Amino acid sequence: MMKAYWNESMDWDSNVITNFDWYHPTDAHRHTPDEVRSWCDQEGLEIERLYECGSGITLIARKP
Repeated sequence: MMKAYWNESMDWDSNVITNFDWYHPTDAHRHTPDEVRSWCDQEGLEIERLYECGSGITLIARKP
Protein backbone atom coordinates (compact mmCIF):
# COMPACT_ATOMS: atom_id res chain seq x y z
CA MET A 1 0.00 0.00 0.00
CA MET A 2 1.19 3.50 -0.80
CA LYS A 3 -0.42 6.78 0.05
CA ALA A 4 -0.24 9.06 -2.98
CA TYR A 5 -1.24 12.68 -3.41
CA TRP A 6 -3.76 13.54 -6.13
CA ASN A 7 -5.48 16.81 -6.91
CA GLU A 8 -8.05 16.80 -9.72
CA SER A 9 -7.42 20.49 -10.43
CA MET A 10 -3.78 19.75 -11.33
CA ASP A 11 -2.51 18.02 -14.47
CA TRP A 12 -0.90 14.57 -14.49
CA ASP A 13 2.69 15.85 -14.48
CA SER A 14 2.09 18.20 -11.54
CA ASN A 15 0.58 15.38 -9.47
CA VAL A 16 3.45 13.02 -10.33
CA ILE A 17 6.04 15.70 -9.46
CA THR A 18 4.32 16.31 -6.12
CA ASN A 19 4.49 12.61 -5.25
CA PHE A 20 8.09 12.34 -6.43
CA ASP A 21 9.09 15.32 -4.27
CA TRP A 22 7.29 13.80 -1.29
CA TYR A 23 8.79 10.32 -1.49
CA HIS A 24 12.21 10.90 -3.03
CA PRO A 25 13.77 14.12 -1.73
CA THR A 26 17.52 13.73 -1.41
CA ASP A 27 17.93 16.95 0.55
CA ALA A 28 14.84 16.76 2.75
CA HIS A 29 15.23 17.18 6.47
CA ARG A 30 12.85 17.06 9.42
CA HIS A 31 13.15 19.60 12.19
CA THR A 32 11.49 19.94 15.55
CA PRO A 33 9.33 22.91 16.55
CA ASP A 34 12.00 23.80 19.13
CA GLU A 35 14.64 24.02 16.38
CA VAL A 36 12.41 26.26 14.29
CA ARG A 37 11.64 28.47 17.29
CA SER A 38 15.36 28.83 18.02
CA TRP A 39 16.04 29.94 14.43
CA CYS A 40 13.33 32.58 14.75
CA ASP A 41 14.82 33.74 18.06
CA GLN A 42 18.28 34.00 16.48
CA GLU A 43 16.89 36.13 13.66
CA GLY A 44 14.77 38.31 15.93
CA LEU A 45 11.47 37.08 14.49
CA GLU A 46 8.23 36.97 16.44
CA ILE A 47 6.23 33.81 15.81
CA GLU A 48 2.58 34.53 15.15
CA ARG A 49 1.62 30.94 14.39
CA LEU A 50 3.40 27.61 14.46
CA TYR A 51 1.47 24.51 13.45
CA GLU A 52 2.93 21.01 13.38
CA CYS A 53 1.25 18.21 11.44
CA GLY A 54 2.24 14.95 9.78
CA SER A 55 3.63 16.66 6.70
CA GLY A 56 5.79 19.13 8.58
CA ILE A 57 5.70 22.52 10.24
CA THR A 58 3.87 25.61 9.05
CA LEU A 59 5.11 28.89 10.45
CA ILE A 60 4.12 32.52 10.25
CA ALA A 61 6.62 34.93 11.78
CA ARG A 62 7.39 38.59 11.43
CA LYS A 63 10.21 40.99 12.11
CA PRO A 64 9.13 43.47 14.80
